Amino acid sequence: MNRIPINSGQAFIELTGWLDDPEIVEAIRELTAAQQDAAGKRVTPVDPETARAMVDEPALDRILNNGADIHGISTNREISNVISFNSSTDPGSVQSGAVRSLRILVDDWVSHRLLETFEAPYPLEVSRSGHFWYPQGGYMGWHTNSGAPGWRIYITHAMKAGKSFFRYRDPETGQVITSMDDEWNVRVFRIDPVVPLWHAVYSDTDRFSLGYIVRRRRWYKPVTRKIMQMLGR
Repeated sequence: MNRIPINSGQAFIELTGWLDDPEIVEAIRELTAAQQDAAGKRVTPVDPETARAMVDEPALDRILNNGADIHGISTNREISNVISFNSSTDPGSVQSGAVRSLRILVDDWVSHRLLETFEAPYPLEVSRSGHFWYPQGGYMGWHTNSGAPGWRIYITHAMKAGKSFFRYRDPETGQVITSMDDEWNVRVFRIDPVVPLWHAVYSDTDRFSLGYIVRRRRWYKPVTRKIMQMLGR
């Protein structure tokens, strides 16, 4: 397995063959079924043209021209119609014990695998991020996640391949790139508040996503500094 240096200059990476354990794939399938049971009544029809307009290039151009920074739905819920689960920052999030229990099982496997995937000269930690269901016509408008630096990882499961996508603006070239979904995708992208990676999502099928953040373990830096001070270094 190719490892990713934590200080890699790459902004976006697609991991292929990463979900190679049939048990974890089945666990995610069970999780998505639990999400549908918990929130099926929340699915409402959406005008596809309205949804696509939220994730097209002109929409991003307007944001950039205004000099705005949109962190994500935790601060700008109006940019998306996704159904979120067990979120403490989204008042409309679906709270489900069944979904929470199944996600804990998935998180244990994913966290272990991510710590194997990234390499760093210091300890790393994995924390969970977004947990979303994009029904048909679901979208997440342009945003940067700039308030939570680190490497963002999303595992996505689309019921129909080729009907949904992840779209991002390359921070070096400014080119807008659309990455179409297969049935399963694992995408890794770097969140840097100084050099933002604008990104958006659209789905014309049921699409389920699990988000994670990999970053320096937060206790490590201050503890190390304290030890160095004690040693007189």
